[in-house]
Order: sequence, then structure tokens, then C-alpha cells
Amino acid sequence: MIELDKTSEDWKEWQVTIDGNSYNLGDIGSRYSENTFDIHLDGDFIALSSLLSGSLSDLPKELVINLDGADGGLGEHVKYILISTYPGEEHFGYVWEIDPEKWESPLNPFMIRDEVANYLLHSLCDGDPKKVQSENDDYMAAIYFNIDYRLPARDLLSAVELVKNAINVGLESAEEKLLLGGYSNKIVAKFQFAPEAQQACTSYLLYFIEFLRDMGINANGRIENHESKVLFTVEPKSKNESLTVISQALAMYLSSSEVDTGSIAPIVDELDPLTELKIEKLKNEIDRLKSSLRTNEAILRYQDRLLTNSEQVTKLPKQPLEGLCEVYVDDKKQDKGSFLGGGVRLGVYKKAGLEIDWRALISFFSLK
Repeated sequence: MIELDKTSEDWKEWQVTIDGNSYNLGDIGSRYSENTFDIHLDGDFIALSSLLSGSLSDLPKELVINLDGADGGLGEHVKYILISTYPGEEHFGYVWEIDPEKWESPLNPFMIRDEVANYLLHSLCDGDPKKVQSENDDYMAAIYFNIDYRLPARDLLSAVELVKNAINVGLESAEEKLLLGGYSNKIVAKFQFAPEAQQACTSYLLYFIEFLRDMGINANGRIENHESKVLFTVEPKSKNESLTVISQALAMYLSSSEVDTGSIAPIVDELDPLTELKIEKLKNEIDRLKSSLRTNEAILRYQDRLLTNSEQVTKLPKQPLEGLCEVYVDDKKQDKGSFLGGGVRLGVYKKAGLEIDWRALISFFSLK
């Protein structure tokens, strides 16, 4: 809790109480403007825990508060938040920075900074470039940004948490994007799987590149693990290859992982031998995925029986379709539902109200 008692005409003798401890403003503060004073404790910032109130209106308007972000409690790489509530001088600004000399990642910290700044610009700052500034301050990769002062007016702590989450998501997104060399002219699909299903689902994703070759499309595929996510990138080898067609094929391929292959009975008389081979390869890959997942499930159940005090684990997706989190096509984020629905154009399946048109798939193969 922070309180201010104007005990004298001399502002240096005003009493500032922080978490029950009293200080002379002259000992911990300096003039910030004609009306306000910047305060620190022994040269350090003030902890977020000192703000017990959930409203900015409860802060002394003459004090400019600098909240400490050193422990990551305000967001990864946030150094401090500067808050001023004086009428006409309202400010709710963030200082975010990376010290390149202490940066351990192989990714360029200044490129990370630029990606995070762009994310914050559109997620928190209404696309207003005046609210976000990127600078190389003393060789630091720094960002200075303001959020809407009205946002935290009613619930300060919730607003701090909201911004913290946005910063952390922006940082993770920036690292993923740079890890893959950008998203341009690529399809990037982000997945999250339960540990016991990750290997089987990853193998199924990689088979998609061979599936594309069977359709006459040449592309490169790449798998990267980042934090708890699996990043699957598909990049055409030629500019003549359509990202739209590849994205539709991926939607169909993900949906096909849950198809009952035993119920699929294409009319053999209508197939040429090469197309029939392609169909059988796909069916075998679907069956291999399901078999591997069943085996892993059985092993996990067996292990759970052996561990009498096993902890309850949060359930994560165990199927390629369920594990899909986000999709980007040529740097544009896709709506997940619309993306998966696009596979219908290639002839999709009996899943979530969609019905597989196996003949359409056969026809598509036969054209290649």
C-alpha cells in the first residue's frame, strides 16, 4: 500500500508510506514534473505487491510509481512500469529490454525486439505507432510502450496481468517466427501434443510431405520443437506450387487421421494402379498412426497402475487434428475452423458434420 501525507510546505518533508514503512519524500524521490515526484527505494523500483488496491485512483496523484519487473512478474524482459495518475499527466508506460551481452539464445535479440514490438503494437496499442517505440538504448534492445490509461482504471492488477500475458505470448511468437526464418511463402502449423503421443503425431505430420509428392506437389517439410509446441513448416520448392492448394491438402490430411480406413472402399475398377498405390499408402499411414497411439495408451495405462501415487496430469491432445493450435499461410494467421473447412474442396470426410468424398480424393490424385 502506498500513501502520501503532505506534512509540510516543503515537498521534501512529505511523508510517503510504503507497505507500512515511512520515508521522507526528499530521501526517496525527485521532481518528475512541476506537479509530480518520481520515487524509488534505495535506487530500486517498487514491488507490484505494494499495490494492494485494484484501482489507479487510490494511488497518490503526486507520486510517479515505478514498478519493478526484474523477476518477470510484469512480463518477460519488462524492466519496470511507470505510472502517473496526476490529472493531465496520466501515463501507464512499460520499459522492455534485452541486454545483448547477457542474451543466451542464438536468435538475434534486436530482431526479437522488433517482432515483439510489432506484436504489442497490434495487440495492445490499437495499431498506433506513437504508442510503441523501439530503440537501441545504450546498446540495449529496448521497447517503450504505453497502454490505454483507461484500461487499468477500474482493475489495475488484472490489467497488469493482461499485459504480462500479451508480452509473453508476443515473445514466444517472435522466437518461433525467427526460429523458422519467418512465415513468408510457407505454411506454419503449430501443434501441442501429450508427451506420449508426440512421436507418433510428429511422424504423421512428416509423412504429409510424401503425401504431397503423391499429389504431384514438391515441398520441403520441417519440424521444430519450441517450448511445449511442435512447429510444422511446409515450404514449396517452386513458386509455381500453390500455397492455397497445399493448405487445403493439409486440412484434408489432418482430418483424415481420424477416418476409419476400414469403411473406405473405393471402386477398384475406376482406379489406375498408381492411384490405388497412393491411396493404400495413405491408408497405411493412418493405420500406423492409430496403432502407435493405441500402443502408447496401453503402456501409459500399465505405468499408471504401477504408480500408486501418480499425480494427475493435465490432459493434452493426442491426435493431429485435436493438437492443431494455430495455422499461418504466407504470414497470415488463419481461422482454424475456416482452415480445416478448406479441405472440403479436395474431398473431405465424415468428421464434425463433414462427409468424406473418397471419389473426389481419387479424382484429385488421378489428375497428377
